Amino acid sequence: MNNGTTKTCNGCKSDLDLSEFSRQHTSKDGLRTICKTCLAEKARPYLLKKRFGITHAEYETLLAEQGNGCALCSAQEPGGRWDRFAVDHCHDTGRVRGLLCYSCNFALGLLGDNEDGLARALAYVRNPVAIPQPRDARPIMPRGWSGRAVVGT
Repeated sequence: MNNGTTKTCNGCKSDLDLSEFSRQHTSKDGLRTICKTCLAEKARPYLLKKRFGITHAEYETLLAEQGNGCALCSAQEPGGRWDRFAVDHCHDTGRVRGLLCYSCNFALGLLGDNEDGLARALAYVRNPVAIPQPRDARPIMPRGWSGRAVVGT
């Protein structure tokens, strides 16, 4: 059905807003016949092979070997925009290391995606530069915070 503001996707057969379709100048209405979501799913196996050298089946096998969760934190939900686990890989060798949730993949990237960055973060957590507090010091908590704080270790 196309009433001028919607179009039916040939992939998922859903009636969607025109903004859900990419442009294609060779078609009559100037839009692709499948929606952006279906297009991304169709391209996924190709991109996995091209970018990381793995098939969709290998991705699924790796995910199952990880307990269907993140290789770092074991989260069962990937989070993020695409709602799928990210393929973590060595940027120097291209070797796939595992599948990570959005948060772990983002954090690893912020730490430089290398052992030195992780080692610096671990050293900081073990020995923070904050002003030492007596063991019996009461923690300062933000207004409205209801969690438990741990002072000292």
